[in-house]
Amino acid sequence: MTTKSGTYGAPSPKEEEQLPANNPGRATVGKATAGHATRSDEDIWRDIRDRLDGEPQLASAAIEIEVAQGAVTLAGSVPDQWCIKQAEAAAMGTRGARNVRNALRIELEGVGGTGNAAKKG
Repeated sequence: MTTKSGTYGAPSPKEEEQLPANNPGRATVGKATAGHATRSDEDIWRDIRDRLDGEPQLASAAIEIEVAQGAVTLAGSVPDQWCIKQAEAAAMGTRGARNVRNALRIELEGVGGTGNAAKKG
């Protein structure tokens, strides 16, 4: 079967220009070019922050969120490994997040940081 753009299922020359350079021939045209709106970085950031704030242990942690073109970076310190995994899951489950770089670290009590031990003197 043929259409105006050539063989059915094959991208038109205009669609080929919009395909990622590292993934030629793949029909990833659907999401960005078929009228589906891409979520803004601000909306993604807000959704991730809401998810983190909804979990008491994560809400009190010092987690920084950066979003650039749908790529999310989590940074800062959390009390334990569970928090690292939960924060990453929250970010990965957010609509519009393309990938997540998890740079969270476990906070060590009494070693640097902003704990009470560092303030005494």
